[in-house]
Amino acid sequence: MSDSPSISGNGKLLDQLKPALKLRPGILDSPDQPGKVFQRHSTIAGGGPEAERGEAAPASAPGLSNSHIRSLLCTSKQVAQVEIWRGGSLVHCQREDEFICVATGKRGAVHGFSRKSRSRMIATQAKIRWNTERPPSFMGNTCPDLVPDADHVIGAWSKFNRRFERRFPEGALLWRKEIMNRKSGACEGQWVPHYHSFAYNCPRAFEYQEERGQWVNLRQRKDGGWTLKIHCLDDAGKRVLHSCEEIPPGVTDRLPEWWSRNWYEAMGSGELKHYFAGTSCQQIETVEGVRFYTAKYMAKVEEAGESPHCKGRWWGIVARPNIPWGERIVMECTDEQAITLMRVLRRYVLGKAKRKFRCNHQSMNFLVNDPAQWERFVNWAMGVQTSETPQITI
Repeated sequence: MSDSPSISGNGKLLDQLKPALKLRPGILDSPDQPGKVFQRHSTIAGGGPEAERGEAAPASAPGLSNSHIRSLLCTSKQVAQVEIWRGGSLVHCQREDEFICVATGKRGAVHGFSRKSRSRMIATQAKIRWNTERPPSFMGNTCPDLVPDADHVIGAWSKFNRRFERRFPEGALLWRKEIMNRKSGACEGQWVPHYHSFAYNCPRAFEYQEERGQWVNLRQRKDGGWTLKIHCLDDAGKRVLHSCEEIPPGVTDRLPEWWSRNWYEAMGSGELKHYFAGTSCQQIETVEGVRFYTAKYMAKVEEAGESPHCKGRWWGIVARPNIPWGERIVMECTDEQAITLMRVLRRYVLGKAKRKFRCNHQSMNFLVNDPAQWERFVNWAMGVQTSETPQITI
């Protein structure tokens, strides 16, 4: 099909339609999607009369000018390339494509952990280095026996994340929310939220810092020791002092204890059981341990029933710059080479999984055990000879 230009009365081009391009809503021109304007109306056509040569411009029509409004349609073109994350496990391959970008309205409400959201979370975690100097700790946060409403739980988790950033300026979290069926207690049979997270760059022992909250109060004494006071609710619903612990000088704080105190304070339930059993901490020692918890908890398919707690974000990252990301390697290629690489990767995964799976023929994400091996294969397929490229004859 041919292009369809729109020309004003004075011969100026207002916009130009390209019916051959595909339509992709929700994608605008950005650093990740470089492109050119697809439709931009002339500011003279909509902004007022044009000035004659050598004369002053006549007054414009009453009303606000719309010349500052950005175009809602544009074309974007992506090149064929292969993206490999050294140290991680992600290999991304995409073909050459050109499409129309259309701006959409405000995103709708979240009703569950969608398949696309889960795939984005897995792809994000696959960019993180598996071998780190200090393996991450796998942490868990649960709700009290009397589960608050969804907005309160989301606010408590946000408050806890801010406390984490202040206490561990070099730390980072990769977290995921899971809706689980409560097996006992006052909310038995209800679907309630649990939070699983990988805590990166967090020491296991560190110095105490003062905490002045409603339910947890930690202050330093003159002799260098610390006084920890825990408050709770009694049977009548009144706030009372449960315990007052004197910590001698020289004793250091620990990550599981800090996690329990601050989650108890952030949730603000006042239930003593929640203080003792509201969190969990698993110290991971090996790379295999990280993979195990990733497969069992983080990448788990959501099976939640109807619950008001399905609203809000289902996963996220706290302090993204502190995540130990792998090294990103991007290699441009032709569209034919991208098709060949995607075909090889697709057959490799099919041979491993022994079953059919959904695939996108325009771009694909693959999780591999050794990205360096696939980098050598990509160099060989593209004809790039390096010291690590194997000499393969077919």
